[in-house]
Amino acid sequence: WLVSLWTRLEWQAAVRPRTLVAFSILLLLCMLMASIGLSRTIAARDSGGAMRSLQFSLYHDLAGIAVLTGDLRLPPHVYRSIPNLDLPLIRDAYDAADVNRLVYNPHWSADGFLTTNPAEFRELVSTWQGAIAARPGAYVRRRLDALATILQIDSVYYPFHTGIDANDLGLRFADGPLYDRVTSWLYATRGIFFRSWVFAIVAILVLMVGLHRKRWSAVAVSSSGLLYVAPYAVVTTGSDF
Repeated sequence: WLVSLWTRLEWQAAVRPRTLVAFSILLLLCMLMASIGLSRTIAARDSGGAMRSLQFSLYHDLAGIAVLTGDLRLPPHVYRSIPNLDLPLIRDAYDAADVNRLVYNPHWSADGFLTTNPAEFRELVSTWQGAIAARPGAYVRRRLDALATILQIDSVYYPFHTGIDANDLGLRFADGPLYDRVTSWLYATRGIFFRSWVFAIVAILVLMVGLHRKRWSAVAVSSSGLLYVAPYAVVTTGSDF
């Protein structure tokens, strides 16, 4: 859409769809290369960050399936690190909206779950695939539960973050009367302004009206919002608004 607008402004003439697609792909590749370059600049290559991030979602799915069916499946390296881990502990730690309760639990170290070892990561993926194959209905229900929390249907989870967490960068935050009043008001009205499903319905309506009236800018923006949420149907690491 950005390329389409740019060509209209610069060339003042119709551009062939093939040209728009080519320019769009080129822009996307440039953005991806810039993102990868920036990531490698600010993060150590051997940190396993991307692999660790995906693990949150896989473990959350395994815990959700176990809670729904009683069939607890975890990779061997987890049991080696946390030998006393059982279904009652998983039930107590599981929250469809918050994977941190499971991984960063006071009863065990997060390193018992998260790994940078490729072999252990493959163990996790294999265990996750086996759990889905054995309990497909529970997996679908678990993903629907996760999507419901992301859309904030039943309640509002983590609408916004306040202050600055403890850090080693020397960053400090001092709140004031205005900040306290604003955040208190936002929290008190979180059930009105932080319902993701309301925004989704508005986006769908805008999309429908835009298609009917051929307002392609509205269609592009609303479609972008809906497509942004789509991957959460299969991968999530939390339900922060």
